[in-house]
Amino acid sequence: MGGVFRDVTMAWGGVDYTFTPSNRLLRTIEGGGANVVQLMTDLARGEVKVSALAYVAACFFRAGGAAVTEDDVYGALMNGNPEETQAIAVAVAQAITPQGAGEKKPEAPGKSTPRAKPKKRPAKSTGQTST
Repeated sequence: MGGVFRDVTMAWGGVDYTFTPSNRLLRTIEGGGANVVQLMTDLARGEVKVSALAYVAACFFRAGGAAVTEDDVYGALMNGNPEETQAIAVAVAQAITPQGAGEKKPEAPGKSTPRAKPKKRPAKSTGQTST
């Protein structure tokens, strides 16, 4: 069985940070007081609490290796440009949502889908038999 979650990339300070969410990471986040289901509902309604989004996003950034605090993310969400705020919200939603049953993880950069090898055709019969 493949992974439940897809890799997610989030940008911070001009650097992309990639991580693979997990139920364990989500439990850790919820142990810190955030309710990820409520956050998803609030994101869908456009009524998200910025402090909750900042906390969850900071946890995801750190999971990807960024040295960032939730206060840093809160400040960026409140004072940043709307496109960056939207990108963070979308990435958080992707991280929380497991991939669909038929979804595959994307190929690693530089790899291509292997091509099928051509099949050899049987040699044509000349109608002669050898003895």
